[in-house]
Amino acid sequence: MFPGFALVISVDCNSLDGSSMLAQGVKADGDDIDSLLRDPGVCGYKPDRITRLDAADATRSNVTDALNEIAGKAGPDDPVFVFFSGHGAQQDPVDPTRSCLALSGFDPASGEGVFGADVFESSWAAVKSNKKLFMVDACFAGGLALPKAPVVSNGPVLNQSVIEALAAGGGTVAIASSRDDQTSNLMGSDRNSLFTKHLLEGLKGAAGHDAQGYIRVFDLFTYVTEMVRQDCPSQIPVYSAHQQEDNFPVTYCQNQALRKTRQFVGPTATSLQDIASISGIFANLYPVGPSDRNVWERAGGDISHLRLGGTGRADWYGAIKNVLLGGGGAGITLQALLREALFDYPKHQQLVSLSAL
Repeated sequence: MFPGFALVISVDCNSLDGSSMLAQGVKADGDDIDSLLRDPGVCGYKPDRITRLDAADATRSNVTDALNEIAGKAGPDDPVFVFFSGHGAQQDPVDPTRSCLALSGFDPASGEGVFGADVFESSWAAVKSNKKLFMVDACFAGGLALPKAPVVSNGPVLNQSVIEALAAGGGTVAIASSRDDQTSNLMGSDRNSLFTKHLLEGLKGAAGHDAQGYIRVFDLFTYVTEMVRQDCPSQIPVYSAHQQEDNFPVTYCQNQALRKTRQFVGPTATSLQDIASISGIFANLYPVGPSDRNVWERAGGDISHLRLGGTGRADWYGAIKNVLLGGGGAGITLQALLREALFDYPKHQQLVSLSAL
């Protein structure tokens, strides 16, 4: 079994428009994540390490109690996964410069039902795991998609400050369903919201299991981002991390027959300018060249297939051009190279953006 702890929260009662389809989608998000985590053959979480809070049960006190319970049990190496589907408010009453998440009984005047800065900095920060993941599916949308409507409809709901607050503290990754100036969508024909739909598929194995059967956080984010952008280019998930350089496991697939190796297509360069731009990023991060920190070989490449000996930037230009033409070693792709670079530099925004193309 997987040694992780999980808290799954869905709050379907705070939408301004009262849409029953939206409420059903929010509940389905939480129910399906919870069910999948409990599947011993797919994700492997122990049932007694999963807390499910839905609708009226998703109160501020219950959320903080659940986080405090995890804090009392999880060790530094125990993965901790928190998932939230619901709505947000533009201003956190504790810190008006931040937005917040809306729990059951949300009332910004009294602070009731506010999941904001004080919780992030107390109960969440008290969890001492070095492998914490907080995923948020909450925002608003329109048009063809059904909106995940804000409680307060005055502009974007989840601003970057919330994501940064969630990611505060060592060993933490926070992933949100969209940027703060974008919408998060629930397509009318789908059971789940767009982000959660692809998150579920990623956890089932579409994100790719490693040789030991784990789905890891960078791979999961890369897969979900690619699929969300494919379905809705105007929605781009956000990744934020603090003192987290480990591509830690999120789930474990015990059933070997269900394990999947992801086939990476990855970004391509269409011009010499593209190659120069990509090689420039790698030259800045690995100035010695492709042999720096063994990044080329870690990505499945063979350094003997490259012509090296110039400057680091020149070597990178030739190496990137080589891999895009199918060379550089039998196992290397640009996507694999980006994944290895993200292991070393998980907060590098240009790498994150490239990996999602």
